[in-house]
Amino acid sequence: MKNRLEYKYLVSAAYLDKLRYDLLNYLTPDAYAVLRPGYEYTVRSIYFDSHDYKCYYEKLDGIYTRKKFRIRGYNKYEDSSQIFFEIKRKHENFISKNRARVPYAKLHKVLTDKYVDSHFADEEKMYFDYFYYYYQLRQLEPKVLVVYNREAYECKFGSQLRITFDKDLKSKAVSNIHQLYDEDGLRSAYRREFVLEIKFFQVLPQWIKNVLEKYDLTRLAISKYTSSIDIQHSSSVRANKFNRIASLKRSAA
Repeated sequence: MKNRLEYKYLVSAAYLDKLRYDLLNYLTPDAYAVLRPGYEYTVRSIYFDSHDYKCYYEKLDGIYTRKKFRIRGYNKYEDSSQIFFEIKRKHENFISKNRARVPYAKLHKVLTDKYVDSHFADEEKMYFDYFYYYYQLRQLEPKVLVVYNREAYECKFGSQLRITFDKDLKSKAVSNIHQLYDEDGLRSAYRREFVLEIKFFQVLPQWIKNVLEKYDLTRLAISKYTSSIDIQHSSSVRANKFNRIASLKRSAA
């Protein structure tokens, strides 16, 4: 998939209606959102990490080239539910994502059965192979379930630009891939804010810059995964983080 830029902003919920009004002159709901009430759907992701939280610390350390691993589903569970194995890659400011679709009913089987070719479309088999390679190499484990409601829009003018409003972010610690559709025990984050994401190629249009300036929005390095880990594992992970920082300082002294 072609690399794109992805800018994120943490915005007061009080601005949601006004910001949407200003942007909708240039946007239309994407093909999936247009089928949903309020042009909104629920995104569910279980993020994987190594036992020592390698992905988490790479984000905190600002490593320029890094990967995140997750399974993703949408809305509520149905017999026909599909999920996606995803690797999201970041290189400096550029983002790319590969995903492989499989029926939810086969989720466990594809991670335990080495004869998985029949479970994927031909063009997606390679993407799952990448995921499975890192799953084995890093001994990845389910760490946290992240759930939020997304309004998704695309540019009316065919520029491949996407804007999403990610609201009501919640999370819970998990240890099992079959917790993807869990609702119990979710804890809220960003209680008075939502995450605005702008995804585009090459140049940010001037009309977006004007709207960002109007609301005095500043681009931030927001990560739903690391924010959720901080909430769910505040004592142990943060303690490890501070010990790690102290160790690095001692080494540099």
